Amino acid sequence: MSLLKVVEKNMPLYVNEWLRELCSIPSIAAHNTQMTEGAEYVEKLCKLAGAHEVHSFETQNAPIIVAHFGSGEEKLLCYEHYDVQPPDPLEDWDSDPFQPNIMGDTEKFLHGKFIARGAADTKGNLVSRLAALHAYQETHGKLPLQVTLLCEGGEEIGSPDLPHFVEKHPFIVDSDYCIWESGGVSDSGAPQLYFGMKGCLYLTLRFHTMARDCHSQAANVAPSAAWLAVLVASSLVNKETGRVLIPGFYDDVREISEADREAIAAFGVDERFTMKQLGAKAQVFDHSEKDELLRHNFLPTCNITGLHTGYGGEGIKTIVPAEGVLSIDFRLVPDQDPEKI
Repeated sequence: MSLLKVVEKNMPLYVNEWLRELCSIPSIAAHNTQMTEGAEYVEKLCKLAGAHEVHSFETQNAPIIVAHFGSGEEKLLCYEHYDVQPPDPLEDWDSDPFQPNIMGDTEKFLHGKFIARGAADTKGNLVSRLAALHAYQETHGKLPLQVTLLCEGGEEIGSPDLPHFVEKHPFIVDSDYCIWESGGVSDSGAPQLYFGMKGCLYLTLRFHTMARDCHSQAANVAPSAAWLAVLVASSLVNKETGRVLIPGFYDDVREISEADREAIAAFGVDERFTMKQLGAKAQVFDHSEKDELLRHNFLPTCNITGLHTGYGGEGIKTIVPAEGVLSIDFRLVPDQDPEKI
């Protein structure tokens, strides 16, 4: 039986059992919920997928699972994580984020949609790796190389345990090749491989201007945390182009090479189609359309992930807010130093 036939035969196992069970575990790193349960199920899946050796390493936050498959001179390292982001706001979900829902082709699982928190980032990727290893071994008997799967539970909170783990166990990550979690299908249906991702620098700024909220009658004299947060946020970028105004922000950004420009020109992806998918009517800033892919792939970003201050509930509350929180993430490109930024 061919490899693809084996995959098709096993799809109910991979999707309706492995993926469904894994996505049913609310392993939310930010809330430290069911991290042990998530790690234990990953350990179980590795064994079911044909790993000849599986280890669970305790860390300060969540266990790291390491599984070994196959044999041979060449070594491939696969990195994954089993933690997920919080599903809030829950009212935006059409179904329970931790009760997976399959829409469409539920018989063959080939053309339907699997909806659950973590299905795309990155429990679906993890199960697809394990399914590939399982199907290959079922078809061919053994792998032609050594494969090590390293799966952590802290990626969504910045992987705080990973650097120490790698320093302590360098032999585990010693490999000829490494595959990260990402990879999927483009808007046009073409399979994708990523050869690098931007780094993330996340900052939370907290504003405290008074002992407590006061009545808005005093707005001419009371220092508003809301206005302070908005003014700080708006000072970060050019209000017309969105270009980051932080001094030195672009100093270490590499020039886009001609080879990169040619590759992007041949890519053939219309970014406006992505805008349409997002349900976006227009860009916030005045960007040149022809440079969208270059900016998307090669330039750093400054993004507000959250701005919370004052009252936003039903009805009216006439206050000057005393506190505010501004959360920002920067996506950094090669040669940028997060400490400097």
